[in-house]
Amino acid sequence: MKTIEFDFKHETVFTQNGLNSFDDFIDCIKGQMINRNKKRNVTILHLASLDGPRIYFMKRFFSPHLKDMLFTVRNFGKLCSQAELELRNTHILLGNGIETYHPVCWGAQTYCGIEKRSFFITEKIKGMSFVEFLFDQWKNFDASKCEKLVWAMAEFFRKLHQARVSLPDSYLWHLFLLEPIDMEKPYRLAIIDLHRMRINAAASGHAALNLGALLFSLPHEWFDDRLRELFLKVYVELTDGSHIADHKAFLEAVKKREQALMVRRQKPNLEYLKTMI
Repeated sequence: MKTIEFDFKHETVFTQNGLNSFDDFIDCIKGQMINRNKKRNVTILHLASLDGPRIYFMKRFFSPHLKDMLFTVRNFGKLCSQAELELRNTHILLGNGIETYHPVCWGAQTYCGIEKRSFFITEKIKGMSFVEFLFDQWKNFDASKCEKLVWAMAEFFRKLHQARVSLPDSYLWHLFLLEPIDMEKPYRLAIIDLHRMRINAAASGHAALNLGALLFSLPHEWFDDRLRELFLKVYVELTDGSHIADHKAFLEAVKKREQALMVRRQKPNLEYLKTMI
């Protein structure tokens, strides 16, 4: 069985570009593929419309791993496609006032309830990737601007964890700054890559894993020890003890996660981050 759903505001754009059915999307060769493995790929679609060019991001999933299917059951209490998983996760974040990409179309092909293929399409976020912003602006930052940026990050992750959400892939390159970006006003953040997002994650252990991943991804050329400690201090103070019973144990768990990632992977530097923009 093949299913497909459109956001009504975007359906005409797709149909005018010859994308009508599930197979049209899953077999689409338009656009630029930016990420690919045996189980999924990501393509940037530049589509013409009456209002001018539109940019979309399409994820396509093929014969998901058993662990990925079981993950949907653990999260939502039922089996669903990888595309529906992403769709549900975006709705949860947006429903909690946490910005992410906005879905415009999704579809799935199943056999006896088991996913064979699926796809998920979102609008391009109206903003700038955090990494691109830092490359562009860091040279103009003084201590107060750096601290303002760290405060915005701490407030964003506090809000995320208050919504009982865990994002183990909370890396710097998954963060965006929403437009308009005003250096004199608080920064507004968004996050992408929700494939491993876990809901109803109330324990401080999940928050520590997320923050450990974030700290691992922060290059020391931009975020020195003072800013990293400030980030953790602000985050802990903002929680008001809501999910952190033992501050010392929590911070130790954050550092442990960061160190574990550094053992497994090379610490990102500026040269590596240039590949993300």
